[in-house]
Order: sequence, then C-alpha cells, then structure tokens
Amino acid sequence: MNRYAFKDIPNNEEGRELIRLMKKYLNKDTYSMRVRGQYLKDELKGGDYWNYHTHGQKTQDSKCLRVYLDSKIEKKTELSYYKAEHKALIAERRESDLINNLVKLINNHGE
Repeated sequence: MNRYAFKDIPNNEEGRELIRLMKKYLNKDTYSMRVRGQYLKDELKGGDYWNYHTHGQKTQDSKCLRVYLDSKIEKKTELSYYKAEHKALIAERRESDLINNLVKLINNHGE
C-alpha cells in the first residue's frame, strides 16, 4: 500500500479541520495516520532555519500538510516474518556452534 495518501492540504483552518475529521473517522484497528509538513512558509525561507531543523520543518512552519496512512496489518505481518527469520538464524547459529564444539571434542579426544 502506498503510504503517501494526501498532499498539498493547505495549512489553514479548513485543512486542519479536514485532518481532524480524518483522524476522528479513521479505522484505528487497521490504519495509523501521520501528518507531516510540506513546503516551508515563504517568510521562513532564506535564513538559517535549516540549521535548527535538519529533519524537516515543523507542521506549523509549513505551507501545506501531507498525510501518510500506514496499514497496521501489513506491519504486523512484516514483524512476524522478520521475527521468524531471526529465530531461524539463531537456531542455525546454535546448530553450527554445537557441531563445532562436537568436532573440537572429537579432535581433543583423539590427541
């Protein structure tokens, strides 16, 4: 699912009301919603603003807002997959360690 769902929402009373209503009616069991700023306000351009905000501007300093929707179901599925993969890697390492230790014991016994 493309998480970048809405763009160029004006950062004014109407746009913020739209986002408030979207949050109110969002199916929170299945989706989460993130709001980020888009386009720096003209009055803030040109200065040393970016020296203090290296990871993007605050929403109140943005001309527009952008909304991202994230599927909680996809995220759970991804987490389950990675957890299972991680457990399999740990099991492989343990098996390898056991075999190496067994080989060392055999080699030490023969000396």
